[in-house]
Amino acid sequence: SSGSPVGGSVSAVLDYLGSLVIASGSVSVVNAVVSSAASQTLLSLNTNRFSAKIYNGSDVDLLVKEGATASATSFTWSLLEGETLIIDDYSGVIDAISVSSPTGNILVTETT
Repeated sequence: SSGSPVGGSVSAVLDYLGSLVIASGSVSVVNAVVSSAASQTLLSLNTNRFSAKIYNGSDVDLLVKEGATASATSFTWSLLEGETLIIDDYSGVIDAISVSSPTGNILVTETT
C-alpha cells in the first residue's frame, strides 16, 4: 500500500546505483516566526534534521539562507508571499530576512 507514515513524512530518492531509497522522518515540529526586516535564525544546527519546510506567510518577499546572517546580498533562495520551500539533506543553520517591513509570520517545519 502507499501513503505517508502517521506523524512523519516520506522522501524517495535514487542512490548512486539508481536504486530507489525511501527515507522517513518520525517527528515534525511547526513554529511560527514573526517576519522581520532584520536577519533572524529560523532553524539552528540539528544533525538529526531530515527535512525543513518554510512557508512565507508574510506580505513581502523572504530571503532564506543556508547559513548564518541572511541579507539582500547573501541568501540562497527568495520566496514570494505564499510560497513554500522544502529543504532536504541540510542540517545546518537556516536564517532569513524580509526584504522590507513585513506583516505576517513565517511557518517553519522541522522533521527529524
